This record gives sequence, C-alpha cells and structure tokens, in this order.
Amino acid sequence: MYQPLQRIFAIWVSNFDESLAWCLRTEAERRDIPLWYIPDVQHGLWTWRQLELFCILSFPAKPLIRIPEITPNAIVQALQCGARGIMVPQVFCEEQARSIVEYSYFPPMGRRSKGGTRFDNRWETMPTAEYFKEAKSIFIILQIEDIKAIPQLNEIMSVEGIDGLFIGVEDLCLSHGSYGNVNKTSIPWDQPIVWEVAEKLEELSKKFGKCWGMPITPSLYQQKILNKAERALFLAIGAGHCGLNDIKLFV
Repeated sequence: MYQPLQRIFAIWVSNFDESLAWCLRTEAERRDIPLWYIPDVQHGLWTWRQLELFCILSFPAKPLIRIPEITPNAIVQALQCGARGIMVPQVFCEEQARSIVEYSYFPPMGRRSKGGTRFDNRWETMPTAEYFKEAKSIFIILQIEDIKAIPQLNEIMSVEGIDGLFIGVEDLCLSHGSYGNVNKTSIPWDQPIVWEVAEKLEELSKKFGKCWGMPITPSLYQQKILNKAERALFLAIGAGHCGLNDIKLFV
C-alpha cells in the first residue's frame, strides 16, 4: 500500500515512445520527489513486451499502469513489467475492489502469483526481502467511471489495500448523459456531476485516510478549483513530451 505525502501530477502516456522513456528517466533522476506516469494499456497500443521495456528505460520514474481489465493475468503482468502501482478501470462495487486486492498482493493479504524472471525482481537479482517489501508498497487506484458506482463509493473506498479512487471524467459524464453540454470552459467533461463525485471522494478520503484524483487541465488548475480538496493527491496531466513541460504549470 502507498499513500502520497504531497500532490502527484502524473503524465499520461498512450503508446510506446523510447525517447519519452529516456526523458522520464532523466527528469526522475534529477528530482527529489518521485515522478509518476500512467501507461494507458486499456486505450493505448501497448504490448506487454513494450510496456516492460518502457518501464526499464524510464526507471527510476514510477509507472502507474492502467490495466485493460480486472483479471489476475492483467494485474500480474503489469506488476511483473515493473509497475509501482495499477490503475483499474470501470470499478462499480466492493466485490470488484476486493478481487483487485486479492490479485495484487502476495499472501497473506492476497494470492498474487509469483514466478518468472522479470523486471519487477530485476531478473532475480533483487534480494528477497527487498522484493517483498517493494511488492507491499504498490499504489492501487480504482477508476469511478459510471454513475452506478456512486452509491457504492463508501464500500469501495473502505476496502483494505485500495489506496484511492480516480474519477474517469469522460465515461462518468457519458453515463450521466451530460458529456459535451455547453459550459464556460469548453471542456466536454467539465460538468456538475464530476464535481459532485469529487466532493464525495474528498469526504470519503478524509474518512478512510486515503486519496482521490482526476485528470486536470492547466486552465482548470489555474482556476484553483481544487483549493479546498486536501485529499486530491493524484492528478493526471497531458500526454507525450508536452507533459514534461506542462508539469511545470502545476508546481
């Protein structure tokens, strides 16, 4: 389990790009605080081989891999590629959250499968104690992307091993029927339902001592729209090389 001590601005990465991986590595090596990024395996054009290579090339930057589906194989593959956390799409209920914890952690907390010579164990050169310590400190974020998940937010957030919830703003608005409604910012997902869920997640994050997050744009962030959100500690920004420049707008 992992709880950030300060706000994280993670860079969204859609596809394999070797030069971007090296840029992330250089940026991470010069920082005093971790640099997180999100390889989007659900919507991007990734193979597991590409994903592992990207994790290797970008190390010590920290990948929070957005897996394509809730299955033991998707979770263990992401973790063995070197994920320091996983983002799980389309979570609706407590039962799904418990399954994700079960697939993500070794016993006694879960029943994750161990095996293979992969980047997560540095090709079996990592000391065993260090490996299991690192495996316990993964960052698990679940995506809330449908209005039918809203009545279950308390139960989902309460699950031990889940570190926070992330608003999938576009799908949430699509399920609500409000995506693209006219608004002042011209951002199609900037709708009241997003901020209603954000307010609820802020409340629950304080209750359970966890975090929440969402995508954010420079214009929305500069409006100080999250000023009162103490627990909005994981925000996703940009994509590709522009993300490395855009990140300066947020700190």
